[in-house]
Amino acid sequence: MAAVDARGLVKRFGGQPALRGVDLRVAIGSCHGLLGENGAGKSTLGRVIAGVQRADAGELSIFGEPARWSSPRDALAAGVAMVHQELAFCPELSVAENLHLGRWPTRAGFVQRRAMHAAAREALAPVGLDVDPSRAVASLSTAQEQLLQIAQALASGARLVVFDEPTSSLDEAESALARAVRRDPENFEGWANLAEVRRQMGDRDGAGRAYEKALQLRPGDSRLRQRSRSLGSTAG
Repeated sequence: MAAVDARGLVKRFGGQPALRGVDLRVAIGSCHGLLGENGAGKSTLGRVIAGVQRADAGELSIFGEPARWSSPRDALAAGVAMVHQELAFCPELSVAENLHLGRWPTRAGFVQRRAMHAAAREALAPVGLDVDPSRAVASLSTAQEQLLQIAQALASGARLVVFDEPTSSLDEAESALARAVRRDPENFEGWANLAEVRRQMGDRDGAGRAYEKALQLRPGDSRLRQRSRSLGSTAG
């Protein structure tokens, strides 16, 4: 059973193909990086997998189950979350409040902040984010916010995390997450990662440094080419 098994995925926008019969298989416990130029379909493929968009044709299975969801909420219920480049936190609320937004623990109509902060610390630990849960999100760095988003996804039960076009700050966050996986693999049993890497000129060899496999997607091409092997031993 694979974390992702996509076969013949097709997606069009206004008649223009963004994906043309793409096949992709991501093993459980692996980290894959998608490489490609603008317009190659990296973000579209990630959004289809994460339930943000629906494919026009093709088959998609997540952890052995057919993916027939119609929204990111359905995808999250199946264990898939997406870490977006554009963050969507409430900056004036605390780390704990954002982490449990919409599901604050209450008793007799009052928010149980001690319990919420304890749960927040537990959720932040696997990704290595050591901040006070009462701290306002507005005071965090971009990399810390990205780690918070990863912690939020994992705390919601995600087993597959899709990163949407990581920036350099998100690269830092992903590296921290990769270190966390290596440090305590039992906490991430059955976990997988797929990231869309914006290909930079002059960084052809380094773009896939954080991933076990780097797969290149080209505009109008249905084949994902494996560019390199044994990338998972990279130091953070």
